[in-house]
Amino acid sequence: MQIDIPSTIGVALTISDQPMQASEYPTRRLMKGIVMSREGLDLTEEAVGFGVPVVKRGIETYFPGGMDLIRLPGSSIQAFTARYKINLVERIMQNGRTMERQPAFYGLKNLMAAMIRNIPLLRKPLTQLSLLLRAQNDWETTYIPGEEVGFIEVAFGFSRQNNTIEVGADLSALSMNGITEVILMNEQGGNIFDRYHESNGVHLEGTKIGAWDEVFAEEAAFASSTQGIAFSIKRIEGTRLFRGRELIDKRLAWSGFGISVPPTVKSLNYTIKLESSA
Repeated sequence: MQIDIPSTIGVALTISDQPMQASEYPTRRLMKGIVMSREGLDLTEEAVGFGVPVVKRGIETYFPGGMDLIRLPGSSIQAFTARYKINLVERIMQNGRTMERQPAFYGLKNLMAAMIRNIPLLRKPLTQLSLLLRAQNDWETTYIPGEEVGFIEVAFGFSRQNNTIEVGADLSALSMNGITEVILMNEQGGNIFDRYHESNGVHLEGTKIGAWDEVFAEEAAFASSTQGIAFSIKRIEGTRLFRGRELIDKRLAWSGFGISVPPTVKSLNYTIKLESSA
């Protein structure tokens, strides 16, 4: 099933219960949330879209590999629920074969990824080292089934009058054994959305935005210098809001926000606002 919703700012919103196999990026294997396009131009690139849950157990991350997409009874196509099955893990392929059962290797890989995101001074040298190792060893990213950690149901509602997406995530069906964090991802294309600003006056462009930094302002937004559109989100009490933008060859091309909550939180509600930007 695919649901298409037009907005009043010339952007089409789409969600599908099938993976985007035509994409050149590794994330084509993942189930995505609401993605954006304009007159046939894909605005999502490698990003997962709006309202996509991922689950962390320490430094291991679990992604959605299945989805049941349901129109709510008595509603229009502007209200629906996506039930995500959280069961995929990121792995490395070498010469077309998946490298499995190497806990030390993946532990080091995940540690490097965490350092790139959390230690700004190490981002550039570690990213360059990662690119070198990938080229020398013919490594590619893929996603394969791992341990299933449960389901997360995400309800979406779109107001065409206000161009807002209401997102409500039910986290109560997760298997809580070992879960350390749940993140609701809200991303679009990294090449498209190249500007960032906060309600406290911070303005950043391009590489100045950073890979993964916490947001303390009341509200923040990503904007496109070429498309004249933006999406914004407000920080929610009791959660942590992170921003990021990464562009690496044909592997990473996303800009957006992650809302992080501890495993004790059973539900999360927030709003994404779409608008025209100068």
